[in-house]
Amino acid sequence: MFYVKKGVNMLLFRYLAIFWVLASLLFSAPIDEKRVLVSKIGANKYKMRLYFNYENPYNTQATLVGRNAQYDVNIPIPDKFDVLHMSLKMKYIPSLLLQHTRSVIAVHANGHIARQFRLNQSKFKDSGVTTITSDIPTNFLLDYNKIGVKIIQHYASGPSEDTSVPELWTQLDLHHSYVEIVFKLKEFKEKLSSISKFVLDPKEVFKETLNFVFPKYPKDGDFFNYGFFAHFAGRTLKFRDIDFSVSTKIDDRRNNIIIMPRKDLKKVFEKYDIKDLDKKISGNINVIQNPHRPEKGFIVITGKDEKEIKNALFRLNSDLFLLDEQNIKVVSIETPPPAQPYSAPGYILPGSKVYFSELGYKTKTFSGEQPENLFLNFKMYPTVDYNDNDMIQVVIKTINSKILRNDSAINVYINNNFAYQYRISTNEKNDIYNAGSDQQFELENRNSIPSILLNKGRNSLKMDITMFPIGGPALVRFNNKILKLIIRDDSYLVFPEAQTEIEYPNLQYVKDLAFPFSIYPDLQNTGILITDFDSRTIASAMYVAFFLGKLVDYPAYYLTITPDINKMLKKDIISVGKQVERFALLYQNAPLKFTKDGLVKEISLGKKYIEVNGKKVEKSFASAKIVENVNLNHYLIVQMYQSPFDEKRVILEISANNPETLYKGIKNGFTPVHMGTFQGDTWLYNVDTNKSRSFRLQDSYTLHQLIEGDNMYGEDDFIEE
Repeated sequence: MFYVKKGVNMLLFRYLAIFWVLASLLFSAPIDEKRVLVSKIGANKYKMRLYFNYENPYNTQATLVGRNAQYDVNIPIPDKFDVLHMSLKMKYIPSLLLQHTRSVIAVHANGHIARQFRLNQSKFKDSGVTTITSDIPTNFLLDYNKIGVKIIQHYASGPSEDTSVPELWTQLDLHHSYVEIVFKLKEFKEKLSSISKFVLDPKEVFKETLNFVFPKYPKDGDFFNYGFFAHFAGRTLKFRDIDFSVSTKIDDRRNNIIIMPRKDLKKVFEKYDIKDLDKKISGNINVIQNPHRPEKGFIVITGKDEKEIKNALFRLNSDLFLLDEQNIKVVSIETPPPAQPYSAPGYILPGSKVYFSELGYKTKTFSGEQPENLFLNFKMYPTVDYNDNDMIQVVIKTINSKILRNDSAINVYINNNFAYQYRISTNEKNDIYNAGSDQQFELENRNSIPSILLNKGRNSLKMDITMFPIGGPALVRFNNKILKLIIRDDSYLVFPEAQTEIEYPNLQYVKDLAFPFSIYPDLQNTGILITDFDSRTIASAMYVAFFLGKLVDYPAYYLTITPDINKMLKKDIISVGKQVERFALLYQNAPLKFTKDGLVKEISLGKKYIEVNGKKVEKSFASAKIVENVNLNHYLIVQMYQSPFDEKRVILEISANNPETLYKGIKNGFTPVHMGTFQGDTWLYNVDTNKSRSFRLQDSYTLHQLIEGDNMYGEDDFIEE
């Protein structure tokens, strides 16, 4: 009896389909992602425009409903900005049924009202798109700002107005509304705190530009040093991006990072007239202003030898950002012992009890009929495999006033799926309560959530709160803030124990969790392979280290980054650069292989099995080769596949036919907008059309053990031919 492995019949279709998509990516219109614009309007005078959807270009509109509503955009102000003027321009369409005299829109910054307008500009004609413009006083501004509009909407007069009617709406045009900032750049200060204020500022929404000054003939130590700094930059900036470049000399257009022995520094600065240079580079970490560009600077990390330089790198942390000294000498720092597996900060392990405070939440008071939602985000390693009947215990501790009616409730959602509801009351069986005073109750609600609602990776918990007063809705109309609920940060989640299982390959795990590289947070089992010495390829490798740092908040003490593949054969490998012949063995399991004319892929058209002594044994193997002449000079290709050197390890290949496409592809394609499509085992990004697409070109395989023990695969499914 013959058997055919399930899924093989679809393989040929998968590979043929990819070439149709290549054509569609080539001729598709580009996405307009220029949601942050900066222009120079004078001597050290700039204008920045941030559209309301700058963080998500696909979010083009928002509809505000109800009597009171608000929409804000987060606008951080970098420390190096001296803000001269700020304004807001908003486009919207109001409902025609709103009362002209009582419906208002107000521009605000951090709760301070800048200006008010009537929602319907005229009561005598139909309202189409309405545009309002308002200056925002700069004394309203903070480091992190909530800037936007508040609206009050009425369709009738008197207390009998129903606040839930559909007539109460206003639609905001986020794509054409913006905040504009006029600023000048402050001079770069020669202080260690300038590392965060001028170089690695999380408040910088426009890409910071960094140049890494490499020696002409870099060694493995140089790759590690700059890779460690790039990883540190990712840990510092988190949600912001950097435009990296690599060169053998200083680039005056950028802030420059210089990591090399002290004896080599004089040559780097030979064209710069820096007063007291010897004194300014006498520390191990030094901050120097660029005399050619006073708003730019040099971060110089140095020492007498490699050991001292590495010692200085390991001193990099947020404590430095508080120091006003120009440099610092680093005492000896012992390299920490290798980290334990599955110990990355911020990841929840099975069997753990996690307080809301550990997830970044602080005790908060919620007011009004429908206050803002409570959001918590947490990560779980994708190896966690819960059974369908496993439950997560949720304990929510609250304090609320006695005026709340019994039908006041909290709806709890996991990953936007409804999980359960409980009433904010004092008479439920699962409530433990104590009268804190005559006016409030302290409650503890216990409930359980099915684990099947969890994702393998990133997860979110949302609480949607609705409160009603005992006195009825008329009471709230006079004082909406009398409805109070406190949710305490000592509320917690208890996760059950779980089995371990992982299905490979899956690019989504890389995008969300840097998995499997995050198994060891110090990256002891990660190797970044640089396939050529072009400066753009090296800069691309630095960006990969930066990307890992954004997802793994732990120093990369044991990262291997080198062009020598022999130093990483037993590691999970990230290959950066063009496929090269000397690494042919590395690519043997790749879904797609490059030729000078296009792509070549050998695919299985059928795996046949026969029964021998009751066991299924492979008998024959048929294969075919697809060759497609596609111009790949404009594509970044990311593939994930099983390592040929160790079946428990994976290869993440980031490649392009030339260094320029590789560099542009990683710089522009590794963004939240495009990495939303990062899944399957293959991802393509066209650097010209700015389009991306993912595929699954291989059958997945299952591992039950990644760290120790035998490599146990899941059973193959077979169907009778």
